[in-house]
Amino acid sequence: MKSPRLIVIAALLPAFVFAQSLQPTAWPSPSPITDEETIVPTFETQKLARTYVLDIPAPRGQITDRTGLPLAQNKV
Repeated sequence: MKSPRLIVIAALLPAFVFAQSLQPTAWPSPSPITDEETIVPTFETQKLARTYVLDIPAPRGQITDRTGLPLAQNKV
């Protein structure tokens, strides 16, 4: 009875020999793009165009009353 290791080697050896004989193929080069075919990305062409909302804190500190309790705060 043949060992399982010998059976695996005998089965895979022709595949390795065939793979070594293959030549690499060159990828086809893309066609040159003219100015008429170039699409300029704008808000109309982008599917997921969104406006940005940025919370920018005011350039002031905390406003308190005379006892020290906050009247206005910057919350980010």
